[in-house]
Amino acid sequence: MRSLMKIICTIGLLCAFQALLAQITITQSDVPAVGQTLQYESVPGLVEVNLGAAGPNQTWVLPDYDWDAPYPVDVINPSTTPYANDFPTANRCLYGFNDDFGVEGLMYNYQRIAANGVYYLGLVVLADTLTQTFIFPNEAFFAPLPLTYGASWTTVSYWEVEWNGFQVTRVDSSVKSVDAWGTVQTEEGNFATLRVYSQNWSTLYLPSPLPPQTVRDISFTWFSDEGVAGLQIESLEGVTSPTFTQGYVSAVRVGTVNTEPLRGPFAASLAVGQNYPNPFNPTTSLPITIDEASKVTVTIYNELGETVSREEITLSPGNHNMPIGNSAWASGSYFANVKAGDQSVTHRMLLVK
Repeated sequence: MRSLMKIICTIGLLCAFQALLAQITITQSDVPAVGQTLQYESVPGLVEVNLGAAGPNQTWVLPDYDWDAPYPVDVINPSTTPYANDFPTANRCLYGFNDDFGVEGLMYNYQRIAANGVYYLGLVVLADTLTQTFIFPNEAFFAPLPLTYGASWTTVSYWEVEWNGFQVTRVDSSVKSVDAWGTVQTEEGNFATLRVYSQNWSTLYLPSPLPPQTVRDISFTWFSDEGVAGLQIESLEGVTSPTFTQGYVSAVRVGTVNTEPLRGPFAASLAVGQNYPNPFNPTTSLPITIDEASKVTVTIYNELGETVSREEITLSPGNHNMPIGNSAWASGSYFANVKAGDQSVTHRMLLVK
């Protein structure tokens, strides 16, 4: 049940070294604020995982995974977005490019952060000329605040979508508990965290006489008081035991990231740096490094999720500078998505006239 909603809503970072003296407490002030940029990244494919034990003062060691290239998600003021009227109580919006599950375009994820909890209100997905809006009839309660060891709660969200000409309803629910606290050890340092254990259900209610379709999975999320969530490990669909040994790993980092090629064979074959200059007017260059001759697709999206240019080229091994831009483009943010085979890298660019 690796839903787009669940991935985008993993929204923080294990980003600063902290000596572990006692369990931490997550409060409203720890949620990444408007004006910050989050970098979502994941380990491609199914990998071996070691979830460790529940309880106090645990230690979890994060392996040296080969991470896919990150893509940016900005934390913005919802009142500045074109869909603000649909989400009047939102005080935060996550805005960025996504290409999960065959959907390429922009996403606006509307939330309300309060002293007593984190609430999700809905999202808008823009894929070229298609706009899909999901508005929760009731606010979806994501997590209580303050959050500390021993807390437990449930979450439920549902919305209606059109599928093959029929209206269907999807309901996502979870039973969650903070089952451990301790230290996550990584190559970047050691981080004080709370661990949340989550049993997840997703049910699709289809038109009669078709029966409802339900899938289950298990996930663990490590929370830092430097952000709401930084690391998530999720099981395969159908897994109901919290001792699974294979899963999907994702993380979110606050701020910019190193544009050097990542370690490992997956990341080494394609690397895309930040465009330069940035901001630009009217053109800029996108540095692309590739290890072997490949067909590369470069697609540029505007702030509405519309494709403003798409080019397929065959690049030889080595370093290349791809010219980007057009004098007819309006000022604003653009997203450059570069694909080679099953690899994809996205960077946000800013045109200022």
